[in-house]
Amino acid sequence: MPNWRVWNYRNNSVKILHKTGTTVLYVASLALAAPGLQAQSDLPLTGPAWALADEGYKAFARGDYGIAREKAREALRLRPDAVQLQELIRKIDAAQRPAAFQSKPTAPRARVFRSPPAIADMQPAPSPPRPDPAFAAAAEGYKAYDSAKYAAAVGFAQEAVRLAPMNRDYRLLLVNALLADGRLPEADQAITAAIAEAGDDGRLVAQQQPLRRRMQDAQALALGTAAYADFERADFAAAASNARQALQLTPGNRDYQTLLVRSLYRNNQYAEAEQQADIVIGRAPDASLFMLRGQIRQKLGQEAGARDDFESALRLKQLTAAEEVALLLDLGRKSEARTRFEQARADGSLALSGAELGYLAVRVGNDEQALKAFNQADTAGKLRSSAWGDAAYAAVRAGEDAQAIGYFKRTIDDAGPLKLAMTPQMLFETRRAVAEVSREFGAIASVSYRGSVSGSGLPPGAPTDSVQGGAELYWRPWGYRNARYTEIFVRGFQTFGSKGGGATGSQTLQTAAGIRHKPFTDVNLVGSISRVFAPSGGKDDWLAQIGYSGGTGGDLRVDVPSWWTSRTSAEVGRYLSAGQTYALAQADLGRSFRVGESGRWVVFPHLSLAADYSSVAQSRSSAGIGPGIGARYWFREDVYNAPRSYLDVSLQYRGRVTGAPRAGGVFLLTTLSY
Repeated sequence: MPNWRVWNYRNNSVKILHKTGTTVLYVASLALAAPGLQAQSDLPLTGPAWALADEGYKAFARGDYGIAREKAREALRLRPDAVQLQELIRKIDAAQRPAAFQSKPTAPRARVFRSPPAIADMQPAPSPPRPDPAFAAAAEGYKAYDSAKYAAAVGFAQEAVRLAPMNRDYRLLLVNALLADGRLPEADQAITAAIAEAGDDGRLVAQQQPLRRRMQDAQALALGTAAYADFERADFAAAASNARQALQLTPGNRDYQTLLVRSLYRNNQYAEAEQQADIVIGRAPDASLFMLRGQIRQKLGQEAGARDDFESALRLKQLTAAEEVALLLDLGRKSEARTRFEQARADGSLALSGAELGYLAVRVGNDEQALKAFNQADTAGKLRSSAWGDAAYAAVRAGEDAQAIGYFKRTIDDAGPLKLAMTPQMLFETRRAVAEVSREFGAIASVSYRGSVSGSGLPPGAPTDSVQGGAELYWRPWGYRNARYTEIFVRGFQTFGSKGGGATGSQTLQTAAGIRHKPFTDVNLVGSISRVFAPSGGKDDWLAQIGYSGGTGGDLRVDVPSWWTSRTSAEVGRYLSAGQTYALAQADLGRSFRVGESGRWVVFPHLSLAADYSSVAQSRSSAGIGPGIGARYWFREDVYNAPRSYLDVSLQYRGRVTGAPRAGGVFLLTTLSY
């Protein structure tokens, strides 16, 4: 049997195993040996081990810890007895640990002897020392930290601090674990508590200032994130408030400063928005901010300053294609804007999609592209309900009546349960748009006393007071077409009674069939051509007419009880075969009052000025002026349609101003529009 001998030398945890011809030392706590104690070997490094160690020390000196560890471990494999290599590896590990961990708690260090003691000095081996629970908890904490298990590291560090509250290393472990776990306020509290209870060796105070900077940055980031979220949901007042607080924590932050400018602008706080924009632009000129400040100055009425900003933005060549288009539009250069829009859309540099592309296309006047973009956003579920009305009007302008009606109806549906912020008048106007765009047929009937009916083709100049009346039916075969519709019509008018014994009844019947067209969206100018028939034996003829009507406040309003109203109309007609020409013109100005419980009756006291001309009358022209009163009842409405029909009665007394006597007297006109 081999001859083994074992010594346990007092409390130094040194175990010596002896076998004939061989002595092996096992040192339990060699890694914790203090400087100045005897090393495992004092022999110098030579040969390959020295070369590897030299490379390792040089790599360590320049901070290349991965190479340093690799070289040191390779050298240690060649010289496992070289304690200096073990010390180098410990330094490398310490250098790679966070600065706060440069000093870890250490266990009692062992002393190592070169040769066993004399047999006479041997003592019985004592019982193993009881482990320190605080040290054990800290050791587990370091392991958890190194494994990125920061929450567990916090728990172990808290236990170590509880057991050994005066140990700064344990407190430093707690601080750094809290930092790594993102619990910055707790880390700050832990530093404050550590300094108060255990004092500081310089490491804790060194951490507190950057920690509080991080906390401040984190708070600013949270406020900035909230500000962006507020801006996205159009709560611009909250966005401005949060952006301002974020800016106070991080002065000079350009992102928060710009967000504050945009939020103030969208919240209609133009003066303050301009001041903040001045600050940002003063630090570093930027095209997008020049553009924004120009828009702000437009709101403030500073047109010259706005144009200067817009031109400055264009000169910097920093804008996206979409921004350039918008800027050209703001400068009133719509033709250039549309050209740039089409160019960018063709080469793919527009970088817009959905509703944003739709709105820009609307601004440049490309309603077909706008509707396409709105439809794509709607199909993808990304078109907000607030954009449905814009999509509807784009569809109207593009001549897509069915799509327009669909978007209008969805808007009305959402306005009912108050999902959309629409005033009663806005809702009414949306319903009016549905009624107009969806109209395909219509009828007009009228009866007049002393006065010609506009559009009837009956020229003025009757020698006696008479009652005339008739009706018209019309059809729009191609739809509304953005108010550039075409109508096919048939009508008939005659004289029902005459005080002077003039012709009445079928002897005066005049019928016509024709077509008329309204060529302009924004101007109510209509041209028509019709074939006029005289069943009583008179000559048939062709009648060419041009009519105009306009004014303000002629429709029903639901937001106010009264409003100013003006109505103007003019008509010129010529019978081509007979060579007869006539003209009518009238202007009424007054105030409309909504009366009655239904809210559909409107009374209109007004002043009227009328004039006429007939090339075959004895007195070709006449003009009169005088007061009048009208009453109109609106009806035939539903959820989606504003009232589509009305009955109107107008009574006027005019004094003759010039021309024939027919310009003066009492005038009564009753009209049913269905």
